[in-house]
Amino acid sequence: MTPHTAAPLHKPLLLLISLLQGLGLLVLHESVEYSFWPGTSFGPLFGLIAFALIAPTMLLLTLTRENGGLSAKWIAPFSLLCAGLAYYVGVQATPPDKVESGALIFTLVVTMGLASFKALMYIQQRAGRQHITYGALFTLSWQNFLVLALGGLFTLVIFGLLKLWGGLFNIIGIDYFSDLFKQKWFLYPALSLGLGFGIILLRSQLAIISTIANIWHVLTKFLLVLLVFIALLFLLFLPFEGLSALWQTGKGSLLLLWLMALILFFINSVYQSEETNRAYPIWLHRFIYVGIACLPIYSVISFYGLFARVGQYGLTLERCWAWLIWGMLTLFAAGYCVGIIRKRDNWVAQLSKVNIGMGLVVLMVTLLVNSPLLDFRKLSVNSQLARLDSGLVTIEEFDFHYFRNHLARPGYLALIDLKARYAESKPEVAQRIEELMVNRWSRASVISSDRFATRVEVYPHGYVLPAELLDHIYSYHKDDWQFKNSQSELLIAIDLNGDNNDEFVVIFNQKFSRYAFMHIKTDSGWQVQNLQAHNVGNKIDLLEAIKANPPQAIEPKWKTLQIGELKFQVQ
Repeated sequence: MTPHTAAPLHKPLLLLISLLQGLGLLVLHESVEYSFWPGTSFGPLFGLIAFALIAPTMLLLTLTRENGGLSAKWIAPFSLLCAGLAYYVGVQATPPDKVESGALIFTLVVTMGLASFKALMYIQQRAGRQHITYGALFTLSWQNFLVLALGGLFTLVIFGLLKLWGGLFNIIGIDYFSDLFKQKWFLYPALSLGLGFGIILLRSQLAIISTIANIWHVLTKFLLVLLVFIALLFLLFLPFEGLSALWQTGKGSLLLLWLMALILFFINSVYQSEETNRAYPIWLHRFIYVGIACLPIYSVISFYGLFARVGQYGLTLERCWAWLIWGMLTLFAAGYCVGIIRKRDNWVAQLSKVNIGMGLVVLMVTLLVNSPLLDFRKLSVNSQLARLDSGLVTIEEFDFHYFRNHLARPGYLALIDLKARYAESKPEVAQRIEELMVNRWSRASVISSDRFATRVEVYPHGYVLPAELLDHIYSYHKDDWQFKNSQSELLIAIDLNGDNNDEFVVIFNQKFSRYAFMHIKTDSGWQVQNLQAHNVGNKIDLLEAIKANPPQAIEPKWKTLQIGELKFQVQ
């Protein structure tokens, strides 16, 4: 990879931008902590944070003494667009006390980071008055990635040195420095300046960045051959084993998409430009493009898996993302295959055209997923409600927890509508929704001990529980996450130790798992022990399973070996 000639940097201006970025982030942090605008409104807060992170960072990576006006001309509107999209996402995180926003924020950070990374390469070429070429885009992508990564590492080292500084002076009784280095008003500007200084140093040494990228290029040449070999070998054995084994894992489509993504990534790491010089001998070069020509087969297989899953269970956030990733990978693979068909050994010439165009497509898509035009949360809500309305799923089977914990504001609004729809015909459904919606931080503050006593299923039916047992279980577990995320509870009275006295096992049912605790009455009060569960991902209905096979205590096949206080138990 040939490094770009380092243009003269306006270092004082870049350091000023770093300082202003740190001060801006400090103000936004304080607005949340001390509850003043914009910290009291998620829309403006998300938008301003996005602008404060994206615009200065892009300027730090782009600005020179020669391109100041052009850089600002391109970076300003893109940063404002990202801020507007972040504003929309922030609104989807409201009301904050009833909407789970962790996954929402994570998705926003990843997609905006990717969009900014893609846009930065194009902006840098436009700001430098250069014609957009794939070779230059590739070079800039690695330069930007390594400069940011090493600059971030440099900032972490500065933070570590500050901690060391404060710790050393603490030893001799001077705590001024350790107290200073904990203050947000100091850390935000200091670390922002550290990042800016690191970026300035690294941008001045692009030859070193190019050397690191060249080392990676050598490694990826081997890895690409290995990946293609794995892909072709898998296709060779697949007809003998069939697709059923692949789908039984529940992750078949995901694994295939990962394989496609890795192959495409390493192809672009090896074939870095439009140069006609091949990276491999001719026979190995042809082996590589045979593997690329087989990628559409993987695309078809993964399409079948995704289509079947959506037909069975409808759209979810995960499946929407899977479809999006499938579409992007398929377009890349199809473009490369067209080049192979048209140019055979010279297919690399087509690669640059595909990558430039697909880079813009990826940029557009990563922006759209944060807009109302392609909101996967709304698509998932509509799909799941359609399944409910058509009778494919009953209201008793409906996954309210998924709406509550994963679909942000669209899920919250849908739950309000469902609560109103079933308030009279199925009041227990409305009550269940109410329990989920009142407070996202503490389910226990919503469900009273009396309510818990009415919803827990007791086995054997009609069993007379000790008077204080349910109050004890509620008090003991009400703050536990197993209780807060439980969709239903089962209480089983059973003698597990053969002493002719019943122990009481409470099982908390969650969407993907179950957690059990044994409560034992002793002379000194109640004791609680955790029970290790096996096959917890099995989605059988416990009440139906009890009807068919009543719970029973099974003696262990192997006894425990004890030597003194040391015990050995067969797992």
